[in-house]
Amino acid sequence: AVVLGNLEFLEETIGENDSRRRLVERACDGVRRGAQLTERLLAFSRKQHLEPEVLSVSQVVSATVEILRRTLGETISIQTSIAGNLHPILADRGQLENAILNLAVNARDAMSQGGTLSIDMRDVEIENNDGGVYGELTPGRYACIAVKDTGHGMTEDVKDRVFDPFFTTKESGHGTGMGLSMVYGFAKQSGGLVRIESEEGKGTTIEILLPAAINEKEKPKDTAGNNKNFQGRGETVLVVEDETEVRSLAVEMLYDLGYRVLEAENGDKAIDIVRDKPRIDLLFTDVLMPGRLTGKELAQEACRHAKNIKVIFTSGHPADHLSGDAPNAEKFTLIRKPYTKRKLAETIRSVLDS
Repeated sequence: AVVLGNLEFLEETIGENDSRRRLVERACDGVRRGAQLTERLLAFSRKQHLEPEVLSVSQVVSATVEILRRTLGETISIQTSIAGNLHPILADRGQLENAILNLAVNARDAMSQGGTLSIDMRDVEIENNDGGVYGELTPGRYACIAVKDTGHGMTEDVKDRVFDPFFTTKESGHGTGMGLSMVYGFAKQSGGLVRIESEEGKGTTIEILLPAAINEKEKPKDTAGNNKNFQGRGETVLVVEDETEVRSLAVEMLYDLGYRVLEAENGDKAIDIVRDKPRIDLLFTDVLMPGRLTGKELAQEACRHAKNIKVIFTSGHPADHLSGDAPNAEKFTLIRKPYTKRKLAETIRSVLDS
């Protein structure tokens, strides 16, 4: 968080044509790759933070296919199909998009001479005591996204290890071996599964099954064209973070975005500020901190003293420490470390405007 944030500020001070700008950009890319590797490990261990929402499978796939058509190359033909009326699902949009992209890239690599990538969508109904290929799933309705290639296929040995972290059949320097393990972890953590069918010389099919949003009242969101102004409007934000450098960076970002900022190094000092200040619009707090109050307990106290205060948590830890009996839990949002200035700006604006 500290490295990425300071690099972003440095990048803003360097002109577009300055030769030093490329050095900063490379450093930023390195930090982001490190963060992505950590996220993939957390995904495999099913401890990443997910933000599930009601999604239209066909909309997510269509948007992802638009990216794939520009990136997979002209030798790969992409086909999609939908069987029947797909029910909306409850899943994390970004992780689902990443999963489809990972499967598509692996399919492309298996078709070095070109071929066809098929993405088929259908509903699957799992019944009680179903002894079929989806038997480990809880009974209910699921959406199935099947990604199929016409590549060289896999041996049984490779198929048995394909979801293992860092396992790859690619040459050194051409892949981390984390793509399919991330897909596996995301599906399992979302209440679904991933299964694979492959035969040497006959291609590979990988299916992702995700639970349908059976009783959700909310309709799938259409995020196209959402281009808001994420600057602050003079609101007051209280930043609570025990790591001095991380706190200083967050404060500097918020000042730069147009917010009034208060800061505290732990929950005890933060709650004193909440009691003394007549109006604080947003509490931006770390989840785990030394002292009497954790971030969640601080939020509970703050909501009792200032009923209109909004809350955003931040954490770099894998476990979800926000579950439990927190009041007004619907107001709580989590932003993962390391976060960019853009991500912080978008999240705060979204919470304050809700």
